Amino acid sequence: MTGRFRTYSTPYRDESSSSGSFAQGVSGDKVSTNPFRLPDLKDLPGSAVFWPCGSEGWDHPPILFSNPVLLLRVNRHKGTTVETPEGKVIAQHDDCVVTPFQWIDEILGCLDASARGTSRKLFLRPACPVATVAMAYEYGRFFNPHEHCFPHARDAEIDDMIVGFHTTGFARMDGKWSLMGRPASRRTQWRDWKIDEASTAWPRPPLIGREEYIEEDSSAIYGSRHGIPLPAGCMSEADYGRAFDAIQRHLHVGNIYQANLTVRFDGKYPSRPERVFRRGLEDSGDRYAGLFRAKDCTHVSFSPELFVRKWGRSICTRPIKGTRPFKTEDELQDAARHLAASEKDKAEHIMIVDLERNDLGRICEYGSVRVDPLMEVTSHPSLLHMESTIFGTLRSRVTCREVLAALFPGGSVTGAPKKRAMEVLGELENRPRGIYCGALGWIDSRGDMEFNLPIRTATFYDDQRVQLHAGGGIVADSDIRDEVAEMRAKLGFMLKAMRAAQ
Repeated sequence: MTGRFRTYSTPYRDESSSSGSFAQGVSGDKVSTNPFRLPDLKDLPGSAVFWPCGSEGWDHPPILFSNPVLLLRVNRHKGTTVETPEGKVIAQHDDCVVTPFQWIDEILGCLDASARGTSRKLFLRPACPVATVAMAYEYGRFFNPHEHCFPHARDAEIDDMIVGFHTTGFARMDGKWSLMGRPASRRTQWRDWKIDEASTAWPRPPLIGREEYIEEDSSAIYGSRHGIPLPAGCMSEADYGRAFDAIQRHLHVGNIYQANLTVRFDGKYPSRPERVFRRGLEDSGDRYAGLFRAKDCTHVSFSPELFVRKWGRSICTRPIKGTRPFKTEDELQDAARHLAASEKDKAEHIMIVDLERNDLGRICEYGSVRVDPLMEVTSHPSLLHMESTIFGTLRSRVTCREVLAALFPGGSVTGAPKKRAMEVLGELENRPRGIYCGALGWIDSRGDMEFNLPIRTATFYDDQRVQLHAGGGIVADSDIRDEVAEMRAKLGFMLKAMRAAQ
């Protein structure tokens, strides 16, 4: 149990093995015989996979949504647009703040009312129909009226927000994809749009034969062992040093108490992002792993951090602040003791916990916000983190938009106080963050939602470019050498998955 929420134990396992051990492809050159493979989602914007790894994570089994019936896009230049997956525009509005969430509610209600047949509900959440959501960090300027907090927003290549609407999906349980939800009927209509006939059919699960899988697996995914070059940082070492010094000046005069400085890394990558995602899962992934297909690009996330989980009026967030790398079991134990005893990391963590408690207090009932556990050291692939669980009870009639407006962007990736820290970072970071530090998750027809905070996340473009970010919280007693080492450690897992999947 985590706060008030149950977490399913759904690690990525070798489902063909009777022993139930983790996939054999984790180490060495052994090839996993696990028949799991993702379909190619390139022509299906709005499709998504949310996969819990380990004993905690997404509060549901692994799920796949690959049959979007509508797409909503919020773009700084075009406003809010609803279109079919083929690109036909259904509705358009200049407003990017209120209208998108009104339309999300309308479309989910329309799809829910027109669903037909026997519902395949394998678990309580998410309840189909579902809106899968990828929200860029720069969308925060629509929640926060201070445009100068996001000076590079117009340089972003991706939409500020993209939403895919799905009437059906598949859950991965007992080694099989099982149908959840039910198709809409042909009477489905929203404004002038009517659902296409193909979307009213019961979809088939993404199955693949074992022989075909093993042949592709050994040749395409595991057959290549040459490395890939380290992506180039968009901030030189000298520029990073100057930004670090500028933050220190702000800290010492009391303008801020902490700032999360990030650097973007650009490179070329020829392989499919679905392979990177799958290879990362075999290397243990992380608790809130996700893949989202957007327009002209795919986001792959192995995030360890829960941004927000809302079940009815119960709400929860789990900020992370404090990191230590490790390679062996002995190093893990030493790093855990060192992290738990670090006064610097504990002070840094408490700042963010207080910030998140304040954010939740704006939308929760008085006295309902609690922290339990506080400053828990948790193990992730090659890294240890310090995290806390903060939960509360929402006031009546608080909407999803109001929840996101109160919490977005996450305090652990901005700093404290949030508004001033974002202003300082906007002056120092020379590239937009994009999906990194935004939000990736879903909203269902009952108003429940769950989002990760997309760190350890890369964006793979269709023209073979790749962008990934890394950063860390800077406080008054931070050492620049430690911050650079932490950035490299955070890049390590994604680079390892990319090398293995090439």
